[in-house]
Amino acid sequence: MKQIIKKNVIKLIKGIDYEKCNSCNICMSTCPECFKKDENQNKIIFDDPQNQCSLCGRCICKCQQDAILHENMGEFISYEGIEDPPAFISYERLHNFMIAKRSIRRYKKKNIPRNIMEKVLNSMRYAPTGANMRTLKCTIISGENKVKGLSEAIMDKIITSTPPNYNGNV
Repeated sequence: MKQIIKKNVIKLIKGIDYEKCNSCNICMSTCPECFKKDENQNKIIFDDPQNQCSLCGRCICKCQQDAILHENMGEFISYEGIEDPPAFISYERLHNFMIAKRSIRRYKKKNIPRNIMEKVLNSMRYAPTGANMRTLKCTIISGENKVKGLSEAIMDKIITSTPPNYNGNV
């Protein structure tokens, strides 16, 4: 499995390198909105006249022939041994892991070591967003006084922005 790490530049899918393309149709099944079969030329084409391409890069990652022509799509990372994610971890194991990870908010008055926080943030970079976009930002605030001050500011904002006749029953 491979994935694209995007940069903040203008990204572009340009088309298909027909010398590399083996007409496997993976690009069409990955993105039927932008890849079409041109029956006259008997080949797959990249056709995006309405700019529907979200530049997620899935077509590039899925193409085993490296036939998708692109610019500025970022750095590729390969994950050896995870070509078939269901073979790597079964649905049942992943599901059980996810339901076992309960959040209990009994905060401790100690800082999380930086290396652990970096691992958590790195994993968060790959969490699903529902739109193949990574526009979410994360700010780490540490220190008891800073966290307490932020909590108080948030509560003040909630209290002052809540309409006076709001009763919580929506």
